Amino acid sequence: MRRQFVSNVAFYSTTAVLILIIVLCIGATVKSESRDETQRMENRIQEQQLMSDMKQYLNENGYRNSGVTLTYALEEDGSPDYTFTIHHKKINSMSETERGALSAELARACNAVGNYSVSYEYLLTDF
Repeated sequence: MRRQFVSNVAFYSTTAVLILIIVLCIGATVKSESRDETQRMENRIQEQQLMSDMKQYLNENGYRNSGVTLTYALEEDGSPDYTFTIHHKKINSMSETERGALSAELARACNAVGNYSVSYEYLLTDF
């Protein structure tokens, strides 16, 4: 009888510990996913703001109806590295030096504050 009691206590104790471990693991996973989702939402808002600022600046400075795309890659530390690709016939006819000056102007005008980097590329076509 005593042996059966000890066996039952050991069984129930082990079961309780395993259930506790499972609950803690599930909780940690949910917390991590929630944090990741929050970061994705913040990045999406940031991207929309960057795109809006860029289009507004281009429209106000003689580059109406520019084709603008925004892509990103995540760095090792988790911060995004954004790249604007811009297409406009005026930019197409610029020299490399003028495009470099435009990139510097865009960097100043679309002053982005945050833990990320922004670069600019120009889509050139042969018309």
